Amino acid sequence: MNLIQEWSHPAFIYLLIPVMAGMLLYVRRQVWKYLRTYEIESTLSKEALPPLRPFIIHSICAEIAAFVISTVVTILIIKTIPLLTFALMMVFDMILVLGVYFYEEYLIRRYGYVSQQIVNNLTLLRGNSGIRFHSARPLIFVLMLCMLILAMMGPEGPERNTHLRRIPVHSTILFDLSRSMNATDIKPSRLSAAKDEAISLLRKSSGDEIGLIFFTDTTVVQSPQTYDVESLGTFLAQADPAIMPGHGTDLNKALRAALHTFDANDDMFYLESGLDLRRVVLITDGETHTGDLDATLAVYQSRRIHIDVIAFGTQQGSRIKDDQGNDLTYESQPVVSKLQKETLTHIAEQTGGIYTEFTVPEHAADSLIAKWDGARIDVNPGHAMMTSSYRIPLYPYFLHPAYLLLCMFLCHPLMIALIKKRRQRPSSPNSGEPSETPAKPSVTQGETI
Repeated sequence: MNLIQEWSHPAFIYLLIPVMAGMLLYVRRQVWKYLRTYEIESTLSKEALPPLRPFIIHSICAEIAAFVISTVVTILIIKTIPLLTFALMMVFDMILVLGVYFYEEYLIRRYGYVSQQIVNNLTLLRGNSGIRFHSARPLIFVLMLCMLILAMMGPEGPERNTHLRRIPVHSTILFDLSRSMNATDIKPSRLSAAKDEAISLLRKSSGDEIGLIFFTDTTVVQSPQTYDVESLGTFLAQADPAIMPGHGTDLNKALRAALHTFDANDDMFYLESGLDLRRVVLITDGETHTGDLDATLAVYQSRRIHIDVIAFGTQQGSRIKDDQGNDLTYESQPVVSKLQKETLTHIAEQTGGIYTEFTVPEHAADSLIAKWDGARIDVNPGHAMMTSSYRIPLYPYFLHPAYLLLCMFLCHPLMIALIKKRRQRPSSPNSGEPSETPAKPSVTQGETI
């Protein structure tokens, strides 16, 4: 028990309640076979047999009492040490079930339901195979359930510390939600492809600290930099231009907002160490309308923050739809949105970032992760040491025996059949061993067959 320090889901111990119900149902099944032979005998016999009502009432009351006692104890027992609690409850439940079984056997004999005729009938019904509650197959099944429940409880070993030569990248995703992202020159749309690529980047950058900003001609800080990439993925999956107050695009304002997600107190450290681990990921088609972009890029250079660009769109461009699905027009001409490659390339080059265009899914995300990992390699080992705590999951130690017990449970009937067949196989005439096949009785004249 000292090996197991934590249980992720100790509440699964309550699954012992349905296991207890299943064991009682198996007892009921065994008793039913006695009652079935009793029914046959009462039909064929001319003698008056004792009534079943007293036995049925006593047996049902005993089963209900055992189930209630087991349930109450399972709920109230202290679960400070889950493994010990589980073992004690399992033993307690099996004692209760055995007590119910032996009590019902006692009632059967007390009320005279067991006669030689019933025993003979039982033998015929079960084919001389034997029917006992403590037979191997139900015990194997119960042990298998115990192992599965213990595995589901999520046992974990003692906490360990490890030193990783890895330092996280601090980044902010600037995600364009302007109407131009609804263009369909990338199928099914720029927006849909951009969301998939951003989510892929989050999934592959596990362990990095990432923030999220949506922008049009206004900006919305959806999340500061965080390690919780799952919540960021949820925000991206639900992103839609309709949630934004504006519909134009202002890259300068968005880049200014992204600067505030980085702590200015860390600037000196990054400048002196030469680390390239503060990044902004700009996901856009590049259209911009206002602001002094070069002045903003100069601030990025002075603070050693790099801008990586993932560009969406084509040089041919595509018409933009409004909220009703109609083409947007300007001076009676349809508005066509094209990829502004020159602007985006300039942004990446000025800040030491990389420029990638979306071509196939996950290619741009892979390029960025490769760049980030390359920056990690250049880090001084003294800066790269990180301490991480973890626990070794121990569920395989319970799950693997459960698989073995399941195989034994499924193969048990076949094994019994093979053993019986081997026992009943007649010996060879030349072996010198007596045959197990009984000799046919001779029939005398006048004797009825």
